[in-house]
Amino acid sequence: MKRHLILLGPQGLIYYSWLFTILLIGIILGYEGNQLISIPALVCSLIFILLLIWTIRASYLIPKSGKLHLPYRRLPMLSVPLIQYRTGRYFIYYQARVNHYQTIKLAILKSKPANR
Repeated sequence: MKRHLILLGPQGLIYYSWLFTILLIGIILGYEGNQLISIPALVCSLIFILLLIWTIRASYLIPKSGKLHLPYRRLPMLSVPLIQYRTGRYFIYYQARVNHYQTIKLAILKSKPANR
């Protein structure tokens, strides 16, 4: 089962900052326009929504196989050992060591236990 995740740390900050820059440009275009509906603002906001959906769908973890897929990598990383370093109310925080120099921090939404 795929577990969708949120990137944390420097990689997440860089990735989500360019994503929200597109949203900010759309808001600025919407406020600067003198029409009721600004076409450039709609196009920019639509691009943001499409990229956000693509990001959510393209970043996932399959826990049983250890397959980690990130939206900015072409090929998924296989058998990355995950270390759980914190548990919050809604998220479980993991740390994955990709190589000797790079560590990726992830937040995965806790799944609700099945009612039986």
